[in-house]
Amino acid sequence: MAQLPPTAERVIAIAQGDELLGKLRKMRTQADDDDESAAATSKSQTSRQPAWMRQLFDRCKEWLALLPEKFNNIPVQSGENPDPLYRLFSREGVIGRRLLNQVRRDLSDTVRVFQGELKQTNHLRSLMSSLTKGTIPNHWRVYQVPKAMAVSGWVANFAKRLAQLDNIAGVDNLARCVKSQNTLNSFCILR
Repeated sequence: MAQLPPTAERVIAIAQGDELLGKLRKMRTQADDDDESAAATSKSQTSRQPAWMRQLFDRCKEWLALLPEKFNNIPVQSGENPDPLYRLFSREGVIGRRLLNQVRRDLSDTVRVFQGELKQTNHLRSLMSSLTKGTIPNHWRVYQVPKAMAVSGWVANFAKRLAQLDNIAGVDNLARCVKSQNTLNSFCILR
């Protein structure tokens, strides 16, 4: 009797494990839906959605409340050769603003999908899949964070980074700010 090579057996075991996990997730979602629909049959339209959708809807609204709608620009310096710290924080501000706009747009669109105001697209499906799993969507990974960081931790971390950039935008002398307040030691700035 011929045996499969060890790698083939491993591939089969992984495929069986993935299939089993998929069935367990499906059973858990159905059980959650059954429990919650029996407890509250007279709720609004959102009660007809699966439990994972209601949870993600609530999380998206929390994350939108946590993130600022905008933050201050770093004032423009005059001269041909501005301060290197100014150039650094100016770049960070542009990157932060671009990422903030992307994250807020994605979260707002996700909320609108759950409210029935917007149709799902492939982008939104993959976004919702990542957010449901608790992983950071790839297009949000503009700066380095630990691979195991959950999306909820990432959103809180991003809000702190934006608050730091907002504080730095209000300072007239960036070198004194960095030296006196030691602002860069609490966490890395955006890259």
